[in-house]
Amino acid sequence: MGIEVSREQLLREQERSGKSIVGFSGERGIDPKMLYEQRRLRRRRKAAPTFVRVPLGITVTVELQSGIKLTLPLESLNAVLRELEAR
Repeated sequence: MGIEVSREQLLREQERSGKSIVGFSGERGIDPKMLYEQRRLRRRRKAAPTFVRVPLGITVTVELQSGIKLTLPLESLNAVLRELEAR
């Protein structure tokens, strides 16, 4: 019975090797798509937002360079900022 290596372990080995995902995968006989997917999942986990609970009723006013002022509940600020960054 062989030893099963986790996808995360394989990705760490690939990174330490200095080889490309395609080159590393070819040597190991594994599908490079699996390592690309693992890397994408890792990045998504690290990028997950963290939230701090704040009392309700606090509002924030943000003034954009264009002169537009937004007044919104503090708990909505992260969502608004993410949307603005995406543009």
